[in-house]
This record gives sequence, C-alpha cells and structure tokens, in this order.
Amino acid sequence: MNFTLKTAAQSLLILAASMTAVAQSEISPDHFSDGPSQEAYTSQLQAQTLQSRLEDCQRQLDAKMDQVEQARQEAISAAALGDGAAPYIDSYRKLQVEEEVLRAALVPQINQAHKLMAGMHTQDSRPRLP
Repeated sequence: MNFTLKTAAQSLLILAASMTAVAQSEISPDHFSDGPSQEAYTSQLQAQTLQSRLEDCQRQLDAKMDQVEQARQEAISAAALGDGAAPYIDSYRKLQVEEEVLRAALVPQINQAHKLMAGMHTQDSRPRLP
C-alpha cells in the first residue's frame, strides 16, 4: 500500500512537471530557445566563480588548521620527551592566533558567497513569464 502511494505521488509529480512543457508546445512551439540564454550562461559563470572562491577559502583554512595541528603535536611530543617544549608551545600559540585571524577574515567572505549563491538559486527557480 505504501509503495503504491509513493509510486502514485511520483507519477503525479512527473506529470505536473511535464504539463508545462506540453502546454507550451501546444500554444506556441516557437518560444522554445535553441540553447541556453546569455543570462543563464552569466549566471552559471557567476556560480562557478563563487564556488571556486569558496573552495579557495576552505583550502586556506584547512592548510592553516593542519599547520596548527602539526605544531600542537610537536609541542606535545617535546613535552613528553622533556626536550624543552617552550619554543614549540610558542610556535603553536602563534599559529593558533594566525588561524583565528584567517578565520575572521574568511568567514564573512564564505557567508557572503553562500548568500549570493542562495540568491542565484532563488532567482533561477522562480517561474518566468513568456
């Protein structure tokens, strides 16, 4: 019974999605474009630019976090071996501050890129009048 309802719901969704295309071809088949519009191309290019910016920010944060973790491990090892851990701890603390500064600089950029991408998605999903 549950499977039947799910199948029926999926069929209705597919039918509803195809009805607009069928109705358009019935009314005026000449309104279908031959390819993507300039607006769609520009939107896709902007999305790719934002995505690459997000990936770059994430790579920078990941690299700095890796440096901090490496410094932490070195400080722990030096302390465990009794090799004068003070320089290692200082290095670790310095890298921690650098990570916090980098994070403070990049998080607003990341959030802005997410907002722009969400806005682009909202614009793309709005129905357009012919």
